[in-house]
Amino acid sequence: MLNAISKGDYTVRFPLLNDIDIISEIALAINYDHPELFYVNFKRLNIYSNPLGANLQISYTVKLSVKSNIIDEIEKKIEKILEQLTKCSIHGEYEKCRWIHNYLVRSVRYDYDALKRPDDYADSFNVKGVFIDGTAVCEGISKAFKLLCDRIGVNALVVFGTASQAEFGIDMPHAWNIVNFHDNYVHVDVTWDIGMSSSSKCNRFDYFCISDKWIKNDHSFHSFPPCLTEEYSYFNKRKRLFRNRLELQKYLDNELEKGASTLYFKILMSTFSAEVKRKIQEQVNISVSKYLSTAYYMEIIINDNQQCFLFRIKSK
Repeated sequence: MLNAISKGDYTVRFPLLNDIDIISEIALAINYDHPELFYVNFKRLNIYSNPLGANLQISYTVKLSVKSNIIDEIEKKIEKILEQLTKCSIHGEYEKCRWIHNYLVRSVRYDYDALKRPDDYADSFNVKGVFIDGTAVCEGISKAFKLLCDRIGVNALVVFGTASQAEFGIDMPHAWNIVNFHDNYVHVDVTWDIGMSSSSKCNRFDYFCISDKWIKNDHSFHSFPPCLTEEYSYFNKRKRLFRNRLELQKYLDNELEKGASTLYFKILMSTFSAEVKRKIQEQVNISVSKYLSTAYYMEIIINDNQQCFLFRIKSK
């Protein structure tokens, strides 16, 4: 199938293989393992079986005559992105992965039109939408993240399942990534961090390098490598992960002494009720009052599912 796509063939013949489910699984694997194949419409692959085998018809999203020009344009964009990464003198797989996450959060806008009319916005489901148009849905964003990770030698794969958000009211099909650091797998959902960052007007890491336990609060999936560690979570790395009021208080005192205007942290509690949120907000407000002598107000954004808080302190 890969060989046929590389040659621009429109039909792939499978002699002696007529199991449509197996051929579909192969196509699905190629779709998510090879994000560079942006020009193939994997949603419109028709398979016809007969006793002697099967034929697969390949559908392309761009004319093959202009494919090479678009590939060159995408490659130039990727080259510029990786040049920026190199200039930052960032070392280590984790920090490079975090830089890529931040780049996509800052550079890509979620395409709500494509969500409503996917056939009219095919590029939003692949890396062309990300690197050329700067707009995409979760599938395109997760493919772009994997492609950039591939280029810097970080082992990443695309995950697909469902996710729940209050504004939709139902579980929606969703795609994100799993990354492997030193044989430890972690989830990275750039798309949802784009949404959180947009509403917060700053980079968010609510879904960066988190475990199965955490992501299952609002994501569902199966048959992927288990992600068992929270070691690589942004909050754990930055010492912003708290289990009680005393730990939180130490953080608040330290940040406010330095004059911080933004407080961003995660709470780990077995129950996350309205009363718990109220007490945390009260604790933060008392701490801010202790360190600020002038009038102020606070903007508060809470991710209930991940128990993440962002407080932005502003003078009146």
